[in-house]
Amino acid sequence: MTKEERIAYENGLKKAWEYARKIGNNNQLGLEKQGFDFSKMKPEEGWNPSWWIINNYTASEAIAIIEGQEE
Repeated sequence: MTKEERIAYENGLKKAWEYARKIGNNNQLGLEKQGFDFSKMKPEEGWNPSWWIINNYTASEAIAIIEGQEE
């Protein structure tokens, strides 16, 4: 891995963690306001909406949703 690739990789990890924190520090209502769709969430999955997002969205999808609301 080149130095540039390593820097890009580290920046990607940093961004992913930044957005993971935004998801983890929010409740379901706040996450819905950001644009996440919980309509397919089963009642037994409702105990942790942040975890549900991690299991049902890719990192790229979640980042795109949050960035879309921040613009």
